[in-house]
Amino acid sequence: MSRSETMKLVAELKAAGEDAEFYPTTDEIIRKVARDIDKTQDNNRHERLKSVLDIGAGDGRVLKAIQKFLKSREFHVDCYAIEKAIHHLSNMPKDITVIGTDFEQQTLVDKPVSVIFCNPPYSEFEQWVMRIVREASTAYVYLVIPRRWRDSIEIKRAIEARLGEVTSLGEFDFENADRKAQAKVEVVRIEFGYEKRDAFRSVIEDMLPELDVFDVELEPDVVDLHQDMISGSKNLVEALTDAYDAELVKMVENYRAAMRIDAHVLKELGVTKDRVLDGIRLKIKGLKNKYWKALFDEIDTITQRLATKQRNSFLESLKDKVSIDFTANNVYSILIWVSKWANDFFDEQLIELFRALSTDSCVVKYKSNDRVWTKAGWRYLRGEETDPTHYKLEYRIVLSHGGICTSDYGFQRDQHCGLQSSSFEILKDIVTVANNLRFPCKDSPKNYQWESNKQNTLMLSNGKPLVAVRAFKNGNMHLHFDPKVMLAINVEAGRLLKWIRNPAEACSEMGLQGDDAKQVEEMFGSSFRITPDSGFLKLTAG
Repeated sequence: MSRSETMKLVAELKAAGEDAEFYPTTDEIIRKVARDIDKTQDNNRHERLKSVLDIGAGDGRVLKAIQKFLKSREFHVDCYAIEKAIHHLSNMPKDITVIGTDFEQQTLVDKPVSVIFCNPPYSEFEQWVMRIVREASTAYVYLVIPRRWRDSIEIKRAIEARLGEVTSLGEFDFENADRKAQAKVEVVRIEFGYEKRDAFRSVIEDMLPELDVFDVELEPDVVDLHQDMISGSKNLVEALTDAYDAELVKMVENYRAAMRIDAHVLKELGVTKDRVLDGIRLKIKGLKNKYWKALFDEIDTITQRLATKQRNSFLESLKDKVSIDFTANNVYSILIWVSKWANDFFDEQLIELFRALSTDSCVVKYKSNDRVWTKAGWRYLRGEETDPTHYKLEYRIVLSHGGICTSDYGFQRDQHCGLQSSSFEILKDIVTVANNLRFPCKDSPKNYQWESNKQNTLMLSNGKPLVAVRAFKNGNMHLHFDPKVMLAINVEAGRLLKWIRNPAEACSEMGLQGDDAKQVEEMFGSSFRITPDSGFLKLTAG
């Protein structure tokens, strides 16, 4: 980013009241840190570095630069960010996962990343450094802080309490930075040995000093999330976060009350401090997971608009993420991340459906496409090992994979109402894509019993047919689409594949006129998108 671009960004942040001492880390500092991380990777074979968290990540430039440098060294790191400014959050690269917003509201003890980087606001650097040192469950911490940090007795004590080892990577300034400043800073690395890093234990012992005498472990409880939280005048986020906070307070109070049991009794029962710490750790993790799951279970804006493959990818993408604190701001930031992720997959799933429906008997070349396709090998164009391009689909299609389930096992037939799983899933995906193309549909193949050569018709919400379907035991499935729906699929697929650039070109290539041409003009590029201003992100009741 150039200096003029940075100053424009600073002006936008100031206009939004979100400047917060945004002094972008210089390329010189970033290179120094990236090379040191690479060096520590070479010296740390017993525990490979897998992830980097930037606290106060700004526009994500540090994470992107570190990721790019390490990729050139042939190892990958996942990137995570804590950032407060909505302007930055809305423009954060999609492959950076925002796991928190306001640093003061976050916990670090349950975020087991390999490396933490922070270039904090210099007016508050002492408080930021002490919190990071006390709570970081990580191997290395890299800090860009004023040189006077060495005069801070509090910082020195925090590092000594964690048995941290400090290494200076040099002193730098911002004289030639994108945003000039008089500050003189030092870049330091703090290393916590493999056996020295249990910040969680230290923080919980400070929170519950009674652990020195008493030990206890709680049985998990069950809460009816829907009935207890999604009610009243609160919106979904308020209801869930209030309930989470209440349950967290209750959990801590329960532990505290249980610790009043006579210590001798607890010891006789075999309860130990380590077991209590492990129990609290798992309890907090489980609590967060439960509420995040409750949130996504209630959001059909995403789940109903993701096709089978993309829905599975979405759920998989959440599995290995760093544990995220369940706060209202964090919910908003993760939904921004989801919106970026989902929009890409809305496009991908339409293209995949278009390809899945493409067979030799139902494709029609664009007028400008002079390639010759044959029934025997239409997917391989005269020596070119690639899919054909520049074509549209007929609204009548015959698929030769799937059809009626002929398994001897009844549960396989019952699971998909008599269809093979592949046919069942492609019909669900057709409904999903139709919704994204502004053809509302709440129907589903599970609403029908499927028998060979029996026609079932999936209906749009306006009562008109979406697609009439006949499935057969020989594996074939015949589809008869509503022509307007198929026109929308053809046009959006062509646009996304860059075969057509505008409505006029679409009409010319596909031979469209009259009402069809009018439809193309109205719907070109209008497939469903999620934006930071959409109702999906606000999640208000009603």
